[in-house]
Amino acid sequence: MKFLFGIGNPGKEYEGTRHNIGRAFAAHEGGHESDVFVNQSGEAVRKLKVKPQDLIVAHDDLDIDFGKFKLSFDRNSAGHKGVESIIKALKTKKFWRLRFGIANTKLKKMRKEGNVADFVLSKFTPTEQKQLKAIFKEAHDRITHD
Repeated sequence: MKFLFGIGNPGKEYEGTRHNIGRAFAAHEGGHESDVFVNQSGEAVRKLKVKPQDLIVAHDDLDIDFGKFKLSFDRNSAGHKGVESIIKALKTKKFWRLRFGIANTKLKKMRKEGNVADFVLSKFTPTEQKQLKAIFKEAHDRITHD
């Protein structure tokens, strides 16, 4: 049986932000929502005492377009600080990652300006918020049927 852990930041000010899409998905699915900041995710996961191969870590991914997601196993962090923290804490990368795309046209502009942190901490647009329900349903179907 797989254990779902959603990476994100705790606190009202982070609800609905792109960086918290993993946490939002875990909440939607009845999984474990991170109660620590993204960069401390490893400590939270280690305390759960779950076998790495039974772990699905849901998180945001800047390199995937919004509306898409990828399920992968035994991969590097690709620069995601929360995933890096988990790999370090578990001493393995042999766990599942459910990577939700958050990239859009605004990201390209913000990357040029060096404002990636501002982008990941920005809220989804109203149109994107409406689309999340369908994205989450598709992701649910994928992780429960694989």
